[in-house]
Amino acid sequence: EREMANPLQSVVALLVPDQVLHYQPQPSADAPVKTLHSHFAVKAGSFTETKASLDISYHGSDVVNQIRQDVKAQEKIILTFAFAIKDDVDSFSLGELSGSVKNLLAMGSFLSKLKYQVKSGIKTDTDGQRLYLLSLTSDEPKVVQIAQSITGFYKPEKLQVALNFSQAPTGSATEEFIESEISVDAILKRDVVCILENAIGKTEGESSPAPGLAHFLRALASMNLELEFDNMKDAYEKAYGGAGKTLPYGESINWGTVKGLIKAPLQQLFTTSLPPEAKEPVQELYLRLLDYLKSLNSVRLSVGDEHAFVIKSTNLLVFEALL
Repeated sequence: EREMANPLQSVVALLVPDQVLHYQPQPSADAPVKTLHSHFAVKAGSFTETKASLDISYHGSDVVNQIRQDVKAQEKIILTFAFAIKDDVDSFSLGELSGSVKNLLAMGSFLSKLKYQVKSGIKTDTDGQRLYLLSLTSDEPKVVQIAQSITGFYKPEKLQVALNFSQAPTGSATEEFIESEISVDAILKRDVVCILENAIGKTEGESSPAPGLAHFLRALASMNLELEFDNMKDAYEKAYGGAGKTLPYGESINWGTVKGLIKAPLQQLFTTSLPPEAKEPVQELYLRLLDYLKSLNSVRLSVGDEHAFVIKSTNLLVFEALL
């Protein structure tokens, strides 16, 4: 059942142990499922106003039904993206963008073996912002079976992740340092530790302390941890970089820094990493994304009838920042 083309094969092998792949819901009369209630937060700097944010959350059947209604589809797997459109972009230009996406998807050796539908459209959000919608839907049996096994096994009672920034991305840096904070609130089955246990079995020897950590997490019922740093410079140099480490791309961490970190691998992708036949379609799509769109507004994934994951961004003008 694991026979599958790369790159999905390696991801499934690491994150999906056999007990997840073959998961079947148990009758409610069985012993109650043990859960881990966790709150984790890290803050770098002190800011009172959030200029940009990213939120991730898990939902049930109500959001699944909303996604199906928005996309006008009933497939078991729906992945939909919503992008904020620049004010001067017309429908013809967005049609060109849709063509670039479909051309690139048609070249993928993995996706070409699956049955899926690509849909695109334009809608206006409640705040008047025009959104470009791009959706992939599928009832491919193997993908549906794996996706439903994963979401059924790991199904959280609660999952909310919030990432806030003191400045929004722009074409040029406006502050020396981004101040930011991330918080995670979740109620999870303790069996999610099997991801760690599976990774340990593939990468660590018997002398590693990691197996003990996995046993510790299985025994943990609640966790509440909050960390705060004076600024992002200290968080990187002292906590992450270690003694003697300095900041990359100069003495600051702002959206200009992020732009530098992103552009280098993109340049390598366009010049050396892509096969020759893919370079032109990828570059065409990249340039049209920058020309026509301002930001990624949301990503929504529905699996089966009961599971939905939503990523929602506010004022993360990533495409404008890369210009």
